[in-house]
Amino acid sequence: MDYHKSFFQPVSCSAFIVKNGANLGLITHHADYLNPAEAAAAGTPDQVNKSLQTTKRFDALKLWLTLRTLGAATIGAAFDGAVALARATYELMLAEPRLELLHRPELSTIVFRYRPCLTTSEAELDTLNASIRSQLARDGEAMIAATKVDGRRYLKFTLLNPATTVEQMGEIVDLILAYGMAIERSTPSPASALAQTPAAAANERVRRHG
Repeated sequence: MDYHKSFFQPVSCSAFIVKNGANLGLITHHADYLNPAEAAAAGTPDQVNKSLQTTKRFDALKLWLTLRTLGAATIGAAFDGAVALARATYELMLAEPRLELLHRPELSTIVFRYRPCLTTSEAELDTLNASIRSQLARDGEAMIAATKVDGRRYLKFTLLNPATTVEQMGEIVDLILAYGMAIERSTPSPASALAQTPAAAANERVRRHG
């Protein structure tokens, strides 16, 4: 279980959970310099055997402190709120024809891309969505995650801030649309790009001046 996501913890904080703790004995390894078998047989306390990483930081303190301070019910309500926010954001995005949504969110993640029209090629969509993401970040407007599905580029929302509202997500969606349209206008089409080649320019001068 990754507590970093579902329990709102900073990295790293995770656990490997089994139904029967005795099953962890299958992956136990004793080293004479670290956790000798005879010490384990004698019942000598040994913190090394309590973690897959042997020596590690006290990462469990984060989770313990959160549970002691907020309680499990508050954490559960925050996660339920994140799931509800993802579903509400999905419904909002679903009404926009220029957004292609890859799935209906089951938890708090939405994978999508900006797609201005059905005739836009996959390669053009890859470039366009990568540009939207990088320019939003460069301008300090929004940090949008990204991923690839079947080799194609997509944008991604992972909603985990309990204080985020649907209205704020709507503002970010509007930014994505605005940046997408602006990038489209500034990017020449293949036909206009061809018209800018030296040969095409020379031919145009001949046509104009004879």
